[in-house]
Amino acid sequence: MRASQAWQALTALVTFALHGACTRPLDDVGRNPRLFTRAEVDAGEWLGLEGHWRSPTDRYSVELPRINSVAVDCWRKRMVCVEHLAKLIQPADDDGGLVRRPTLFAFGNEYRIVEWSDSHLVARYEPRAVDIEIRVSFPDQVVERSFRETTSRGAPGAATSEVFHWLLE
Repeated sequence: MRASQAWQALTALVTFALHGACTRPLDDVGRNPRLFTRAEVDAGEWLGLEGHWRSPTDRYSVELPRINSVAVDCWRKRMVCVEHLAKLIQPADDDGGLVRRPTLFAFGNEYRIVEWSDSHLVARYEPRAVDIEIRVSFPDQVVERSFRETTSRGAPGAATSEVFHWLLE
């Protein structure tokens, strides 16, 4: 299966699972179990992660709300990770007050792997206004995601002093 087909299949699966959960009351939404899989496949070494991102400070936002589901696939030979993310944004997640009712989003981000060693992996996604990083510790099987706004690529008005962190559960 090609990477683009895998991305489409995983995005559909995550969207379907979260959509099914959203037909129930929001307080009753379950979370997918955390999976950490490292394997040798035809395309080389592969890492697969699944679960949901949890804020250690219980600070959620439109960027990554409390209800989310994620699958990440990393390929060492291609030095790429693809994050498939579904998130249900509720009015309580939006400090700006623009979200009036729960809204479901599903999308994918392609990260560039900047380091893959026996002990850890670091991958970065750098669109114009933010820096997003996924860090994986292989011995501990700890996965974290960080988010920081940036002006370095020409995006004015960024809150560069704020950094958000999440852990994969």
